[in-house]
Amino acid sequence: MTGFHGGDHGSCTQLGGLSRRIKRSLQSLPHARGGVGPDCEPNMFIEKFLPAGVVRALSEEEMNHYREPFREVKSRKPLWRWPNEISIAGEPPDVTEAIAFYNQKLQESELPKLLFYATPGTIMPTPIVKRTTAHLKNLKTVDVGQGIHFLQEDHPDLIGSELARWYRTL
Repeated sequence: MTGFHGGDHGSCTQLGGLSRRIKRSLQSLPHARGGVGPDCEPNMFIEKFLPAGVVRALSEEEMNHYREPFREVKSRKPLWRWPNEISIAGEPPDVTEAIAFYNQKLQESELPKLLFYATPGTIMPTPIVKRTTAHLKNLKTVDVGQGIHFLQEDHPDLIGSELARWYRTL
Protein backbone atom coordinates (compact mmCIF):
# COMPACT_ATOMS: atom_id res chain seq x y z
CA MET A 1 0.00 0.00 0.00
CA THR A 2 2.83 2.38 0.64
CA GLY A 3 3.49 2.55 -3.08
CA PHE A 4 0.18 4.33 -3.61
CA HIS A 5 0.37 8.10 -3.31
CA GLY A 6 -2.91 9.28 -4.72
CA GLY A 7 -3.84 9.79 -8.33
CA ASP A 8 -0.55 11.42 -9.31
CA HIS A 9 1.81 8.67 -10.46
CA GLY A 10 4.64 11.18 -10.67
CA SER A 11 4.63 11.77 -6.95
CA CYS A 12 4.88 8.09 -6.11
CA THR A 13 7.58 7.46 -8.66
CA GLN A 14 9.65 10.34 -7.40
CA LEU A 15 9.19 9.67 -3.70
CA GLY A 16 6.86 12.63 -3.60
CA GLY A 17 5.12 11.35 -0.51
CA LEU A 18 8.29 10.90 1.48
CA SER A 19 9.73 13.56 3.68
CA ARG A 20 12.71 15.48 2.34
CA ARG A 21 14.86 13.89 5.04
CA ILE A 22 13.97 10.37 3.85
CA LYS A 23 14.54 11.27 0.19
CA ARG A 24 17.96 12.70 1.00
CA SER A 25 18.84 9.64 3.08
CA LEU A 26 17.94 7.21 0.31
CA GLN A 27 19.53 9.21 -2.47
CA SER A 28 22.73 9.79 -0.53
CA LEU A 29 23.42 6.16 0.32
CA PRO A 30 26.93 5.38 -0.90
CA HIS A 31 25.72 2.38 -2.89
CA ALA A 32 22.50 3.84 -4.23
CA ARG A 33 22.33 3.76 -8.00
CA GLY A 34 25.23 1.40 -8.57
CA GLY A 35 27.84 2.58 -6.08
CA VAL A 36 29.59 0.45 -3.47
CA GLY A 37 27.91 -2.60 -2.02
CA PRO A 38 27.18 -3.92 1.45
CA ASP A 39 30.79 -4.93 2.10
CA CYS A 40 31.84 -1.28 2.26
CA GLU A 41 29.63 -0.26 5.18
CA PRO A 42 28.44 -1.36 8.58
CA ASN A 43 25.00 -2.90 8.87
CA MET A 44 23.49 0.56 8.43
CA PHE A 45 19.89 -0.48 7.76
CA ILE A 46 19.64 -2.46 10.97
CA GLU A 47 21.84 -0.28 13.18
CA LYS A 48 20.68 3.17 12.01
CA PHE A 49 17.48 3.09 9.93
CA LEU A 50 15.58 0.56 12.03
CA PRO A 51 15.93 2.40 15.37
CA ALA A 52 15.27 5.75 13.65
CA GLY A 53 11.98 4.36 12.33
CA VAL A 54 10.59 3.38 15.75
CA VAL A 55 9.26 5.75 18.40
CA ARG A 56 10.21 3.60 21.37
CA ALA A 57 13.71 2.31 22.02
CA LEU A 58 14.20 -1.24 20.83
CA SER A 59 15.76 -3.54 23.42
CA GLU A 60 19.11 -5.19 22.78
CA GLU A 61 17.28 -8.52 22.51
CA GLU A 62 14.96 -7.11 19.83
CA MET A 63 17.88 -5.58 17.94
CA ASN A 64 19.68 -8.92 18.04
CA HIS A 65 16.67 -10.61 16.40
CA TYR A 66 16.86 -8.07 13.56
CA ARG A 67 20.67 -8.41 13.32
CA GLU A 68 20.69 -12.19 13.20
CA PRO A 69 19.91 -12.73 9.47
CA PHE A 70 22.44 -10.04 8.48
CA ARG A 71 25.47 -10.73 10.70
CA GLU A 72 27.64 -11.71 7.74
CA VAL A 73 28.32 -9.05 5.14
CA LYS A 74 27.30 -11.33 2.25
CA SER A 75 23.86 -11.83 3.84
CA ARG A 76 23.16 -8.09 3.61
CA LYS A 77 22.68 -8.06 -0.14
CA PRO A 78 18.87 -7.71 0.08
CA LEU A 79 19.31 -4.68 2.34
CA TRP A 80 21.89 -3.22 -0.01
CA ARG A 81 19.82 -3.96 -3.10
CA TRP A 82 16.61 -2.41 -1.80
CA PRO A 83 17.54 1.29 -2.29
CA ASN A 84 18.46 0.50 -5.86
CA GLU A 85 14.95 -0.75 -6.49
CA ILE A 86 13.08 2.30 -5.21
CA SER A 87 11.81 4.52 -7.96
CA ILE A 88 13.49 7.91 -7.69
CA ALA A 89 12.88 10.44 -10.48
CA GLY A 90 11.64 7.65 -12.76
CA GLU A 91 14.60 5.32 -12.28
CA PRO A 92 14.72 2.39 -12.58
CA PRO A 93 12.11 2.52 -15.33
CA ASP A 94 10.75 -1.00 -14.78
CA VAL A 95 9.98 -0.20 -11.15
CA THR A 96 8.41 3.13 -12.09
CA GLU A 97 6.18 1.37 -14.64
CA ALA A 98 5.18 -1.31 -12.11
CA ILE A 99 4.24 1.34 -9.54
CA ALA A 100 2.11 3.21 -12.06
CA PHE A 101 0.42 -0.03 -13.14
CA TYR A 102 -0.36 -1.13 -9.58
CA ASN A 103 -1.53 2.34 -8.59
CA GLN A 104 -4.05 2.24 -11.42
CA LYS A 105 -5.20 -1.26 -10.46
CA LEU A 106 -5.60 -0.23 -6.81
CA GLN A 107 -7.76 2.71 -7.85
CA GLU A 108 -9.98 0.51 -10.03
CA SER A 109 -10.28 -2.38 -7.58
CA GLU A 110 -13.33 -2.95 -5.40
CA LEU A 111 -11.39 -5.40 -3.23
CA PRO A 112 -11.30 -4.48 0.46
CA LYS A 113 -8.10 -2.72 1.51
CA LEU A 114 -6.65 -1.90 4.92
CA LEU A 115 -4.20 0.93 5.61
CA PHE A 116 -2.44 1.51 8.92
CA TYR A 117 -0.90 4.94 9.33
CA ALA A 118 0.72 6.97 12.07
CA THR A 119 1.73 10.49 12.97
CA PRO A 120 4.11 11.83 11.83
CA GLY A 121 4.67 8.83 9.55
CA THR A 122 7.41 8.84 6.94
CA ILE A 123 5.95 7.04 3.96
CA MET A 124 2.27 7.72 4.65
CA PRO A 125 2.03 11.16 6.29
CA THR A 126 -1.42 12.73 6.72
CA PRO A 127 -1.62 14.40 3.26
CA ILE A 128 -0.83 11.09 1.55
CA VAL A 129 -3.37 9.24 3.70
CA LYS A 130 -6.01 11.79 2.69
CA ARG A 131 -5.17 11.45 -1.01
CA THR A 132 -5.12 7.67 -0.72
CA THR A 133 -8.50 7.65 1.01
CA ALA A 134 -9.93 9.87 -1.72
CA HIS A 135 -8.69 7.65 -4.56
CA LEU A 136 -9.11 4.08 -3.30
CA LYS A 137 -12.43 2.30 -3.13
CA ASN A 138 -13.37 0.10 -0.19
CA LEU A 139 -10.47 1.28 1.96
CA LYS A 140 -10.47 1.11 5.74
CA THR A 141 -7.88 3.29 7.44
CA VAL A 142 -6.56 2.85 10.96
CA ASP A 143 -4.72 5.65 12.74
CA VAL A 144 -2.43 3.86 15.16
CA GLY A 145 -1.30 7.09 16.83
CA GLN A 146 2.32 8.11 17.10
CA GLY A 147 4.68 6.32 14.75
CA ILE A 148 7.44 6.80 12.24
CA HIS A 149 7.93 3.85 9.87
CA PHE A 150 8.00 0.44 11.58
CA LEU A 151 4.53 0.73 13.07
CA GLN A 152 4.42 -2.92 14.08
CA GLU A 153 7.17 -2.25 16.61
CA ASP A 154 5.28 0.57 18.32
CA HIS A 155 1.71 -0.79 18.03
CA PRO A 156 1.79 -4.60 17.63
CA ASP A 157 -1.37 -5.32 19.63
CA LEU A 158 -3.44 -2.60 17.98
CA ILE A 159 -2.34 -3.68 14.51
CA GLY A 160 -3.07 -7.33 15.29
CA SER A 161 -6.52 -6.65 16.71
CA GLU A 162 -7.51 -4.25 13.90
CA LEU A 163 -6.26 -6.67 11.26
CA ALA A 164 -8.30 -9.48 12.84
CA ARG A 165 -11.38 -7.22 13.09
CA TRP A 166 -11.03 -6.16 9.44
CA TYR A 167 -10.46 -9.76 8.29
CA ARG A 168 -13.68 -10.91 9.99
CA THR A 169 -15.61 -8.45 7.82
CA LEU A 170 -14.42 -10.03 4.57
